[in-house]
Amino acid sequence: MKTTIKVLLDSIMTADGNMLQGGLNRLASQPLPPKVSYRLGRLANEARSEAREFNLFKKGLFEKYGEFIKDNDGNDTEEMKIRAEHTEVCTKELEDYLSQEKEIWYEPINLSDLEGCRLTGNDMIVLEPFIVDDTPAVQEEDKPKVRATM
Repeated sequence: MKTTIKVLLDSIMTADGNMLQGGLNRLASQPLPPKVSYRLGRLANEARSEAREFNLFKKGLFEKYGEFIKDNDGNDTEEMKIRAEHTEVCTKELEDYLSQEKEIWYEPINLSDLEGCRLTGNDMIVLEPFIVDDTPAVQEEDKPKVRATM
């Protein structure tokens, strides 16, 4: 399966960069049939490996374009920021990196295999590239009728 680095990272990390709370990790921590667990484990390993590479890439960007943030006394802190004059080129390099395609081993998971799992809508959004909706389609006549009133 081909996917971008961004899709892999989104599956494993939350918006604030927390790898432990990402949708893939939350799903992988739930009891599932062995075949599904195996597929998720392989995908999680791919995503974690990519996250390590991404952290090295980010570190390089900060070394190349960054500076240490000063405290109130003018001393360097341990935190860094990208220098203003390099923001545009740094952002371009980051976007180029994240848009790279990767070939990964992955066999899609059937949505029906996830019955009973507790996932949020946000989890499903980031996991959608790896899931196949095998649930029966709802026929037009079976759809509930919704009536809007004002």
